[in-house]
Amino acid sequence: LELIEVEDGAQTGEARLIETDDLVFGYELLLRVVLREINFGRQRDLSTSTPIAGDHVEQQGFVVCTACGRVQEPQMHGHAAKSEHLPWCKVRTAGAPEEFVAVGLYRHNTSEAIRVLLPVADHEVSEVINSVRAALELGFRRKFGGQPAHLRITTMSEPAGASRQRFLVIYDTVPGGTGYLAALWRQGQLFAVMALALDAMKRCRCA
Repeated sequence: LELIEVEDGAQTGEARLIETDDLVFGYELLLRVVLREINFGRQRDLSTSTPIAGDHVEQQGFVVCTACGRVQEPQMHGHAAKSEHLPWCKVRTAGAPEEFVAVGLYRHNTSEAIRVLLPVADHEVSEVINSVRAALELGFRRKFGGQPAHLRITTMSEPAGASRQRFLVIYDTVPGGTGYLAALWRQGQLFAVMALALDAMKRCRCA
């Protein structure tokens, strides 16, 4: 599981908003933004839900040996897996007692991004976010003949009164950005990407 936080004070470009009586859809270009990413471990390794940045994280993190850092395998069918250690670990070489700790992996990157506000109610979050994310990825594949390797799409949320606003964030993994998303914005191509995805879905035999 990964959580993205957009740092306050990010340098923003233009923002665009479509608003009707029953729909609000907005998106903005973030020209220089610090993206903080935390990996809380494998989705199947569950533990007690922990509130972090307004979301509830159930992943237990990566369980590692405090002496050598070897990641331990998760429990299978309620049975603990045999512990593992690197050859030079003092647990193996000196018979030291085993100690484990659960950790998350953290990184940050200053780059460019397009943040898309999703018109989603709290009870529809998972369905809408996954659908729009898949549609954007499909649109990119249709426009560029494949998914651009340096672009990723992830989610974020922030408080808005009693509820939360949900966003998809399309970001450039290259530090500093490549200018790719800014060019996409200036050329007005984000809606073209969405239109390609819609057309592909309409033409699909499963429709």
